[in-house]
Amino acid sequence: MFSVDEGDDLAASVDIVEKEQQPKEYTYPSHPLVSFCDLPGYGTPTYPDVETYWTKFELEKFDRFLIFISRVMQDDREIIQKIKTINKPFFLIHTKIDIAVESMIKLKNDRFREEELLSKIRYNILKSTKPCPKGNIFIINNHEPHKWEFFLLVEAIMNVMPMNPEIDDDLTEQYMADARKYVNENGVGGIQEFIRKKLLGSKDVKIRFAITGNSGTGKSAFINAIRG
Repeated sequence: MFSVDEGDDLAASVDIVEKEQQPKEYTYPSHPLVSFCDLPGYGTPTYPDVETYWTKFELEKFDRFLIFISRVMQDDREIIQKIKTINKPFFLIHTKIDIAVESMIKLKNDRFREEELLSKIRYNILKSTKPCPKGNIFIINNHEPHKWEFFLLVEAIMNVMPMNPEIDDDLTEQYMADARKYVNENGVGGIQEFIRKKLLGSKDVKIRFAITGNSGTGKSAFINAIRG
C-alpha cells in the first residue's frame, strides 16, 4: 500500500509539531491533473485565527477540501463555514482512531464494542459541526488503511475527482456563459468549433485539493498514504 514512505525524499513531512510553514503540493500519481496541497496547520501561533489563515493561503482558489481533526475545535467549525460560503466540496476526517480504540479496550475490556465507539464519535462530530452532512465524515488511521474507513474515504475522493475534467460541472457552467457570449457577438455560425476548442483546452485544467486542519492531526501522513 505505502509506496511513499515517511522517510522518502518525496514524502510529506510528518511530525507532531507543524514543520512546514509553506504549502507543498503533491501530484496524485494516477491522475496528473489532480494535486494535494499540504497546508500548514491552523490554530498555531503562526496562524492563530481562521480569517488570517484563509487569506494567507487564498483557500477560496482550491477546488476541494480535506479537513483533518482529532476532535472538533472552534477553528474547525469556522473553516467548515468558510468553505460552505464558497460552495466547495469538503470531507471531515477524524484520524488516529486506533488510539481511541486501544484506550476503550483497556477501559472496558470484553464489554467494548467498536461499532458503538465509532457511532458515538460520528454523532459528536455531527453535533459539533451541524449541519455537516453525515456522508462527509470519515474515521480513519493512516497507518492501518485496511481498517476503519480509509478506503471509503479514498473512494469518496475518487468520486469527486475530475475523471473527465472537460465536463466538470463548474467548467460546464463557464462554457455555457462563454458560449452565450460568443453567440451574442458572432451569431450561431462557428459555435460548434468554438465549443470544441474550449473542451480541448480544458484537458489541462487542474483540480487542487486543500489538505488542512489543526497541526498534528495526520495531514501529511495521509498524503503519503494516498500517494502510495
